[in-house]
Amino acid sequence: MARGYGRVVASLTAQNTFTDHIHPADKRELEGLLNLSISGLTDSTVTVQRTFDAGTTWKDVVQYVGGTDDVNGCVEKVIEAGNEGVVAYRVGIKTGDYGSDTVVCRISH
Repeated sequence: MARGYGRVVASLTAQNTFTDHIHPADKRELEGLLNLSISGLTDSTVTVQRTFDAGTTWKDVVQYVGGTDDVNGCVEKVIEAGNEGVVAYRVGIKTGDYGSDTVVCRISH
């Protein structure tokens, strides 16, 4: 499982593609908060996931659907990542959720 230190970025153009994972406690002064940025989202669905078991099982946290009024191509959010036991987070496009866009996803501290 590739690990991002402080920031992971990926340009996604296919289903079943994700950023590298990032640990919520990589920076102790910001523990519990992650910044999420998604751009170029028009007709895909992007999912934020977390794992409690070092990447064997990923659980969905939230999804953003392109083409909806609340997304409008971009998402800028702060994720409260202070859940006890969470090993890592990642963001990407699950199987069956890709449209035709190029989606740039970033998670950082």
